[in-house]
Amino acid sequence: MSPNLPTKARLNFHHGEALLKFSDTYPTLSKSILEMIQNALDALAAHIYIKIDLKRREAVIMDDGEGITPEKFDEALSSIAKSVKSRKNKLGRFGLGLISPLKKVKQYTITSFPTGVNSPLEWVFNARQIGPQSDNVHIPVMPLSRVVPERCDWNVQATWRTIVKLTGITSDKVISMIDLDNFEDDLLANFGQAMRMNGAICLIELIDEQGKHQRREIKPKEYSGQPFPVVVYSGPDAGIVTFELYRSRSRSGKRRGIVNVRQEGDLFLLPWKNFVNQARGLGWADTTPAFEALGSGYLEGIVTAEKIRIASNLTKFEIN
Repeated sequence: MSPNLPTKARLNFHHGEALLKFSDTYPTLSKSILEMIQNALDALAAHIYIKIDLKRREAVIMDDGEGITPEKFDEALSSIAKSVKSRKNKLGRFGLGLISPLKKVKQYTITSFPTGVNSPLEWVFNARQIGPQSDNVHIPVMPLSRVVPERCDWNVQATWRTIVKLTGITSDKVISMIDLDNFEDDLLANFGQAMRMNGAICLIELIDEQGKHQRREIKPKEYSGQPFPVVVYSGPDAGIVTFELYRSRSRSGKRRGIVNVRQEGDLFLLPWKNFVNQARGLGWADTTPAFEALGSGYLEGIVTAEKIRIASNLTKFEIN
């Protein structure tokens, strides 16, 4: 090789545009709000209040967890593109959670007053300002004299330490539309275990584009149906696998039980349908009665495996 030729090619990328692309990991407003709930549960929140006003195109998420320190915020932003190696007793990827609303709203703020900090801080995210920044993206931050929470009509004793306010929610219905029943199912399917351990409840208000108001208090449901004997298998690939299953109760003439899969020692639950879709895509599962039954709604419960590992995107398990 000629001594005048470079031995390496430098890879450059546009940081602002990259952040906007990463935010697409969560394609809908519903997914972004679920990510905010993950962060609240990771901060050990006992109360999480969500108000989504599609008529006014705004939303707020408040929690009484530990709050976000400046150091944790900076660490989260620096970890956005990194794989999560250690998540023991953690649900989410805090960095991606911070940027997940980008492109879905005109602007959003994160205000937090953690214990041990002299004054609350507010970070401002604006996609139009972030997008053009090719290098060293800056997120404006300012100290506040106090935290002003959204009015919450529920009778709860909570000190709201972190408040996320979304303004200018997109009018694209594919992105912004939220069905409260589906939202509750997704919330409990993924985070029910953590909510049980935290003793957490979610208080949700949803106002649709016509002004119709819905309110719901969501608590993790204990499995109350008929229990089946616990079954334990052991094999070389997944290690010890434990099936703790119940016959789901009929509600309004339907059974909507959800079976979840998790790695041993992890709070995060992956719904059975996600697990089966991955297995079928790899040719590892067919339409056997067992696979169909576990996804039918007739059963609910948890399948825990010793050696499986959740992937960093939290939507599937690693191929190992």
